[in-house]
Amino acid sequence: MKSLFHPREKLSLFLDRRLSPTEEERLKSHLSECTSCAKLLAKMRAVRQVMAQTPSLRVREDFVGQVLSMHYKQQAEAAFWVGFDMVPQLLPRLALILMLILALLWNLPTARLDSERESVVEESISKASILYEREWISALYTDDQILQFALNGNYESIQGDKK
Repeated sequence: MKSLFHPREKLSLFLDRRLSPTEEERLKSHLSECTSCAKLLAKMRAVRQVMAQTPSLRVREDFVGQVLSMHYKQQAEAAFWVGFDMVPQLLPRLALILMLILALLWNLPTARLDSERESVVEESISKASILYEREWISALYTDDQILQFALNGNYESIQGDKK
């Protein structure tokens, strides 16, 4: 009667002579009945013969250390550039704000401004300043908001539209 159980995981142990005598007898009786396991055992023996004839390679003692140091170096370089992935998203907004500031400064009359108009201009410039108001940049998510900001200088409506 053929066995439904194929002890394939024990074939390597059998070749290494690491089975108990009872397990070895059971495996030998199974191999006499099961041709697929017997063929697998023959293939395993052939592979072991080829491996025994192949010369082994020697690895330098510092090989693992060199591989690990290169790996850590690559990780450190990759970690440095992670923060720069937002730069392409911010550049158009920064350029738009800079153009707005330059347009405001260009259109100022050369005569001395009265105190009320001067305070309005200073307030507009300080709200659009990149150094002091970074949240304005991150508040501009859509093209409509950017256009509204550029045309109207309507900072309050942009702040209310944050997503």
